[in-house]
Amino acid sequence: MAGGSAQKTGEWAQYRGKEMSKLKTIVEVLDSNIQWFQDYYMKVTYEPYNIQRDCLARDDYASGLRLLDLCFASRQGNQRTEDIQAYHHVMNVKTIAQVFELLKNAGSSEQRVMSALKVLNKIKGVGSKIASVYLRMIVTLADTDETRELEPALPVPLDVHLLKFLFSEVKTNKRVEPNRFNIFNESINSANLGLQFDRIGKPKGKFFTIQGKLHKLFMEEKIDRPIVILDNLWVVGHVFCNGARVSRRIACEQCMFGKLKDENGQDICGQQKTKN
Repeated sequence: MAGGSAQKTGEWAQYRGKEMSKLKTIVEVLDSNIQWFQDYYMKVTYEPYNIQRDCLARDDYASGLRLLDLCFASRQGNQRTEDIQAYHHVMNVKTIAQVFELLKNAGSSEQRVMSALKVLNKIKGVGSKIASVYLRMIVTLADTDETRELEPALPVPLDVHLLKFLFSEVKTNKRVEPNRFNIFNESINSANLGLQFDRIGKPKGKFFTIQGKLHKLFMEEKIDRPIVILDNLWVVGHVFCNGARVSRRIACEQCMFGKLKDENGQDICGQQKTKN
């Protein structure tokens, strides 16, 4: 028994080491290209739609509303038609003003971000991903002393595709268990990643559980960046994978992850397997 336990411990340490090596490499690449991501958002979102990047500091509620509309349109996924209609029916600058006020109130960064999430979560059609994307953009793009204080408390807009890029799925008897990640010991899908709060407003559910586990991994591996930096992977996928207007081979050549390999010489990005 002791020998089997030691073997399992050794296998886990080896597995975890590979996963963490990949995670740190990904964060390093994202961090070294942070200006590229900021320029991307300015060119495709802020400038064309006259959105002020410091709209939170300026209390520019009109800019804030336009930004939420764009976040809703770009990350809405498979929203039902009635949810889309309901969102456009109820949204107005009063809600944005409430979110801005909560983010600028007294209290810890965690309290302010959580309060803003609760307000956004009440809007029909705005789930965990859209709410998280919105807060991440109005905070990180502003890049002021006040907003930088909030960055460590921002949640990662989670979806299964992002987690599959970051971590390997569980294999049982040489077969993959879809959407189950050893590093979290969790099965994850879009249906269980919603924002949930208990009766007294305390966060609960897998969305917040995964955020906590990501924070712990970053802390244990001494990754000195907020976990929300991982959301930049969405831009990578949007520009170089799903949104590529050229062949996959050319897109991969231009992508910042295109030539990266892990310690076993394997491509970090699985898209390499299907390039043409």
